[in-house]
Amino acid sequence: HTTLSTGNILVYDLGGGTFDVSVVQSGGGVFRVLSSRGDANLGGDDFDRELMKEMMEAFQEETGIDLSDDRLAMHKLRLEAERAKIQLTTVTEAHVEIPFIATNVHGACNLSIDITRERFVERIRGYISRTVRLTRGALTDAGLSTEVIDHAVLIGGPTRIPAGRSALESPMG
Repeated sequence: HTTLSTGNILVYDLGGGTFDVSVVQSGGGVFRVLSSRGDANLGGDDFDRELMKEMMEAFQEETGIDLSDDRLAMHKLRLEAERAKIQLTTVTEAHVEIPFIATNVHGACNLSIDITRERFVERIRGYISRTVRLTRGALTDAGLSTEVIDHAVLIGGPTRIPAGRSALESPMG
């Protein structure tokens, strides 16, 4: 039986704006970093932006209104995108409703959209793939394979997204 204080540890840290992965060897109270890779421009904020695009595209298709130059609308979209992202970690569909987000000749327009987890995963698949490639690279740099990793430590809110977890569990080997 190994504890977190002994063995090979994979640290997968996906934050709001950055991604870092390290392979660490521990034993006798000493931790040694075998390799590290990362991307300073990859994180949960990218996932939020993809959800915002999904909402903006649906709204524009329905109303003909482009929200991209409306700062207040963009702020509301960002807040709702983050809320939907968090929701989609535990449910398969999130409903977004933003009343009076814009106006046209007919009056006030509301944004109302259901976003499925499946659609969300389609939009973020490329970002998840980048984290997997970087993780594989860190393992290669360390001269290790997934079979000899004793522990994986997942850090950051975006690691709760089921698609990210399953991408790490299956194609890594």
